[in-house]
Amino acid sequence: MKSIGGFLFFVFLYSNLNAAVSCKTGLERLEIKAEKVITPSYKGKVQKLYTQIQKKLLTHMNTPKDLKLTIRDEVDMSKLHPEEYVDYEYSFGLHRITMYRNMIGRNGVKKGENEQLDHFVHEVGHAIMDANLEASPMLADFFGRMKKEGPLLIKSAQLDHFGDVLYDQKLAAKSKKQEEKVQKQMDALELEYELLSKQRKALKAQAKETDNLMFEIFFAYGEFFADLTTVVFRENPKAMRDAHYYEGLKTYGDYSYRDFASGKTTENWKVSNEVHNTLLPARTYIWERYLKDGKVFAEGKHSEFLKAVNDVLVKHIEERTLNEELNTLDANQRNHLLIERLEKAKSLEGFRN
Repeated sequence: MKSIGGFLFFVFLYSNLNAAVSCKTGLERLEIKAEKVITPSYKGKVQKLYTQIQKKLLTHMNTPKDLKLTIRDEVDMSKLHPEEYVDYEYSFGLHRITMYRNMIGRNGVKKGENEQLDHFVHEVGHAIMDANLEASPMLADFFGRMKKEGPLLIKSAQLDHFGDVLYDQKLAAKSKKQEEKVQKQMDALELEYELLSKQRKALKAQAKETDNLMFEIFFAYGEFFADLTTVVFRENPKAMRDAHYYEGLKTYGDYSYRDFASGKTTENWKVSNEVHNTLLPARTYIWERYLKDGKVFAEGKHSEFLKAVNDVLVKHIEERTLNEELNTLDANQRNHLLIERLEKAKSLEGFRN
């Protein structure tokens, strides 16, 4: 994951990818690009999983009309810098997911395919959340600005990458003539980058002081909802904790914060402000109050429940963007406030244990 100016993006290079495969299921179209080593049977497995997600979770939700997925063979986390690893990108109106068939953990042990499929469900949860935030009239102005800057950010990333390639070519040049040729390309690239910078500067002048704050707010609730999506789909409170487990891991460490049945509350948890972890007490509340008795699952109300929670989260995000005092709360206070909003929501009354 790479961040520039508070915006997330990642550039995917498709030179070694097969042609896209479209899967029309329900409300959305899933477009799949896969590395050549990915077998048709595995692509079919992912398409089948997405169809199951559609039927089980998305019948009552606002969803992105087009979802783009790239399947890569393997990622080695022991060699990769964390900022270079991206699962999901909301590229200002475009929803893109990258998944890996296999992942090598930081201890060098390979994780299996099933855990990676659960990560895919999580990333679909991000796409759902962002589609609903984008549909909010109160947030329309913000997303309008982001859509304009998005293509410029992606272009900036491409120029940065090309600049690195040219720099390496210049260092490797075996003759003066070859070096001069590369330098001309670098000079032309610099001019293009300067023009792009002016365009971005003009858009920055239209931005509001609250934009970066809004991104910070989105992250924590986005991770909360994406994890909940996997939990509801798998009907397992430990689904995302287990998705991060790999053989040889002695403890779950911070991944225990992704457990909805940890029993941790604001009274007994180790406080964290990290976006994946900071709403742990609210996770406990969700499981204990709504899901523990299994009624939602038994009655097949997965989609209705997710929609009710998502509606509360969107309204709460709108509330926080309007009230600056709510953004000075500490982690315990933020959890208490979210739990209070969930408890008062009439749309969730029928789901309570």
